[in-house]
Amino acid sequence: MNKVMFFAHLRDSVGEEIVNMEAAGKTIAQLKTEIAEKSPENGNSDGGHQ
Repeated sequence: MNKVMFFAHLRDSVGEEIVNMEAAGKTIAQLKTEIAEKSPENGNSDGGHQ
């Protein structure tokens, strides 16, 4: 697991300061997409928690 930290407006968008996620073998673009899909701004009420 990798720790992804968010600051300023990204923290507000994601709804979390820190998210732990599996990043091995993924590109930055793939990680950004995965985070965006889980963010509360996309209607996900769990705030990206798995």
